[in-house]
Amino acid sequence: MILDKFLGNYMGGNNKAFPYNWIRYHLSDTNGNITPRSILTLFAVTARNQLNDKKDYHLVIRPYNMELAQTEVSKNRISDLKEEFPEFKDIFSKLKDHVPEFPVEENELEKAIEKIQNSTEGVKEIIERLMTIGIIKSYKPKKKGASLRYHIPDMYLIEMGLKRRGPGFHRKFLRKKL
Repeated sequence: MILDKFLGNYMGGNNKAFPYNWIRYHLSDTNGNITPRSILTLFAVTARNQLNDKKDYHLVIRPYNMELAQTEVSKNRISDLKEEFPEFKDIFSKLKDHVPEFPVEENELEKAIEKIQNSTEGVKEIIERLMTIGIIKSYKPKKKGASLRYHIPDMYLIEMGLKRRGPGFHRKFLRKKL
């Protein structure tokens, strides 16, 4: 594959992810979609990072430079979403003040949105809309008695100032084979 020629066989600090999968995991929304602007930004910023990188590397692109580019991709994507969905601007900006780590249980997310909106009305509808546009995804852990949880992909977490607990955004959330 062409990505292997540019980045090598593996990506990431732990050298376990294949480049194609790494890009899919880090740029996909919860519906498995990647916006063209995000992928173009990723490669443009990676190229700029590579030009400024003084470290000698045996391939065209040092994977670390692509990892660094994630921050700008996230910033641009959240900026686009704030423009496209101004009704969620406060949620994108203030969610970190109420639930700093994801995944989060359903009641915690509802309480956070209530506080951000200063209202208990429409919270379920807001969550449903965020799921529809690919910002959050619900899932039920396999543990007996566990409540519904919500996950946000890495692409959004970075600019929203949120942290991820546990494993990343895996294909079970995408519901697609990679």
